[in-house]
Amino acid sequence: MPHPNKPNTSTNTLTTSSPSGRMRRGSTRTSLTPIRKGKVNAAVSTIRSAERIRELETRLLHEGLDKESAMDRVQQMFDEFTKKYGSNNGEQEKTERRLMSKTEELQATLTELTEVRATLSSLEHKYVHLQKKHERIAAENAEMKKELEEIRAELLERRRRSIARKPLDVNQSLNASTFTDDSMDENAGQLVLQQMTEKINALKEENQRLITALENERAEHIAQQRDFHTAVIVAERGREEAQAEMTRWIESSRANSSVDSGLWTDLMRRFDKNSKRNALLAWTQAHLTAYPSLSVSNFSSDWSDGRAFCALIHNIRPDLIDRAQISQGDCAQLAVDKAAEVGVTIEPGIFSAGTPDWKNVMAAVFELYKKHESVTDENRGL
Repeated sequence: MPHPNKPNTSTNTLTTSSPSGRMRRGSTRTSLTPIRKGKVNAAVSTIRSAERIRELETRLLHEGLDKESAMDRVQQMFDEFTKKYGSNNGEQEKTERRLMSKTEELQATLTELTEVRATLSSLEHKYVHLQKKHERIAAENAEMKKELEEIRAELLERRRRSIARKPLDVNQSLNASTFTDDSMDENAGQLVLQQMTEKINALKEENQRLITALENERAEHIAQQRDFHTAVIVAERGREEAQAEMTRWIESSRANSSVDSGLWTDLMRRFDKNSKRNALLAWTQAHLTAYPSLSVSNFSSDWSDGRAFCALIHNIRPDLIDRAQISQGDCAQLAVDKAAEVGVTIEPGIFSAGTPDWKNVMAAVFELYKKHESVTDENRGL
């Protein structure tokens, strides 16, 4: 059996069976035109072609085909295989690019989720701290209220006892004086009257002192009520301040967590995307439509030669880069130099690896996006 990759020009004698079952010698003839060498070589790297051809020839001969028909059939099958194999290469490349893009998108989403989790965790710790502070203020307020109520009850009890005791003392004094008056003779009447007058005056003075003391206690009670009211106001104000502090901290955290959060929000809303990566990629693709030779579906392999960077820079500042330079192959150093001229730093190490790190590329593209927005605002006169 000749090797399929080598032309066979020797003569072969084909033996076939006649309808009567007798064997007859066929005429000699030249073998088939050799199978195309390039196509077979493309398949040899994937399968063991020689063995496969022998198997196919044997099977086809058993099916009743002569050798010429069998070789034509093998040639046809190889053509179909080569065509299919070649197209599979293109499909495989497209599949690999889609896989790389989806992997990059997933990593970007996980990164954003990590940032959100960190922010939520920080807010939760701050909220717990403020909640404990509020509970402590509420407990102190309740304790102060209880003490003020006890002081108030004590003052009221003291006043009640004082008022109840003084009339009893006056009545006892009057009874004693009356008894003394009855036992005295009329000659001592004037002296007793004088003493009674003095006692009455003393009682009036004592009563006046009691009234003054009651007024003082009332004023003190009113002052304590005011203090209690003030304490309640202070506690309520403390709660409001704690709540305001929490609100300020949340707003400050939102502002400080990313100075570019507003830009990211606007970008995601503009392109109706739910992640930073997809929104920025959509913006990039929209601004590269004027460059048909460039196709960007990720932030890694599609940026390895620097051409996409140069196209974006040209889109922002057409005066910095000649459009013809973008189609001149590797533009990595040109991208680094021209980005620096617009105030954006692109680390040369990004291009050192065959596939750049998508995080570094995405960060540089976002800086170009900010530069584009600022230039647009200036042109609008904002």
